Amino acid sequence: MKYLNYLFSLQNAGSKYSLDRMKKLIDLLGNPQNKIKTIHIAGSNGKGSCAAFLDSILTEAGYSVGVYTSPHLIRLNERIVVDGVQITDTELEQSVKTIKDIATKHKLEITFFEYITAIAFIYFAYKDVDIAIIEVGLGGRLDATNIITPLVSIITNISLEHTTILGDTKEKIALEKAAIIKQNVPLVTAEQDSTICSLFTKICTESKSMYAHIDDVTPLTENHVGNDIHYFSLTGKIGGTYKIQMQGIHQITNARTALTALTLLPESFTISHDAITAGLFTANWPGRLHVLSENPFILCDGAHNVASMNSLIAYLKTIKNEKSTLLLALSKTKNKEEIVKLIAPLFSKIIVTQSTHMPMDPNLLAEECKKYCDDVTVIENCHDAFLTVKETIPSKGMLCATGSLYLLGDIYTKLSKNGTAKLSTKMSKKNPPM
Repeated sequence: MKYLNYLFSLQNAGSKYSLDRMKKLIDLLGNPQNKIKTIHIAGSNGKGSCAAFLDSILTEAGYSVGVYTSPHLIRLNERIVVDGVQITDTELEQSVKTIKDIATKHKLEITFFEYITAIAFIYFAYKDVDIAIIEVGLGGRLDATNIITPLVSIITNISLEHTTILGDTKEKIALEKAAIIKQNVPLVTAEQDSTICSLFTKICTESKSMYAHIDDVTPLTENHVGNDIHYFSLTGKIGGTYKIQMQGIHQITNARTALTALTLLPESFTISHDAITAGLFTANWPGRLHVLSENPFILCDGAHNVASMNSLIAYLKTIKNEKSTLLLALSKTKNKEEIVKLIAPLFSKIIVTQSTHMPMDPNLLAEECKKYCDDVTVIENCHDAFLTVKETIPSKGMLCATGSLYLLGDIYTKLSKNGTAKLSTKMSKKNPPM
C-alpha cells in the first residue's frame, strides 16, 4: 500500500518536539478531537495497563470505546482500536492519504507519531465512540496528543526516563507530564513521592482542577497476590472486593488508578458494580508479565526502566527458579548500568541481543552484564536468540525476555508468523471466582 509504505518510511526519521505542526494539521482536519469525549493518560509506567482496565470496564458498561496506545507489538493497527477491533489497513491507507495531501498542500512536515495521532482522532470521530482513551506517547507538554481537553487526566507515576528529552530529575519530568493538566479537568495520580504530589497539587490549584490521589479515592484495605488471580478490597465510592488476572502486584495500583478516574466521569456515564467487576477481571495488556509457556516457563515483559524493572523483579522473586535464563535487549537511550544492576543478578545465564528498533549495542550491554553473571552470550539476531534459548532451556527451567517492548514485538512477530503467538487483549470471560 503506497501511503502506508510512506508512513513507515517516517518511523525512524526521529521526532521534532513541537505542538505547532500538530495544531495546524488538526485544525485543517476540522478538529476531530473536539468531537469526542476523552480520558488522557500520561506517566512513566502503567499507562497501557490503566488504559486496558478503563477500556474493559467501559465496554462492559455498554459504551463504545476507542483506545489509542503506543508502541505496537506486531502491527501498527494495534495502536488504534474501537470496541476491541483494530483499524484496518484500508482505513489506515485512506487516512494517511488524506493527511498527506493536506500536509503537502500546506507544506507541513508531519512526523510518524503526529500522523498516527491525527488518524486516531479522525477514526474515533468517524466511529462516533462514546469515549476515547488516549495514551501520551512521550512526556506530555509537547506530545502530539496534548491538544485535547479530556474529561479526566491521569498521570500514573513518575520515574527517571528519557532524561535527555524530558529532564534529568523526577521534578523536571513531572513538570513535562503535568502539562497535560487542563483548566477545570480533574487529575488522577498514583504517584507516591510526596514532593511530586505537592507539585501536582500546586498545578491543579492554579488550574482550578481537582487533585485525586488513588489513596484518597480508592483506599486499599486488603490484597492477595495469587498465582493466576489477584484479589484486592477497596473502600470509598467504589468499595468492594475485586479480582484481576493481569499479573504483578503493581497491576492492583493500575486498576485503582482506572477506578479512580471512572469516579470522576460525568454523571451521564453510568457504570454498574457488575461492569466494574467483570471489566477488571477480563482486562489484559499484552507484553506485561505475559506467560508464553508453562513448561518450560517462558515469560515476556516489556520492562524498560528502573521502576518497571523493579515490578518485574518483584514478580520473578515469587517464582524462584534456579535454572533461569535472561534474554535481554535495551534501547540505545536506556541507562544500562542501572537496569542491568537490578535484573542481571537474578539469573544464572544471560543471552544479550538487540531489537530491530533503536537497539543498544549488544556487545556493550553484554560487558555490563558480565559484572553480575559469569555466563553471558551475545546473539545479535533476536529471533535466533529467542529460538536458541527456547529450544535448549530445561523442561523445568525458566526464560525471561525483557528490557524493551520492541524486543517483545520482534519475538511476537516471529511467533505470529508461526501461528504460536497469542496476543488477545481480553482475558477469560468466565465468571470471577468468589
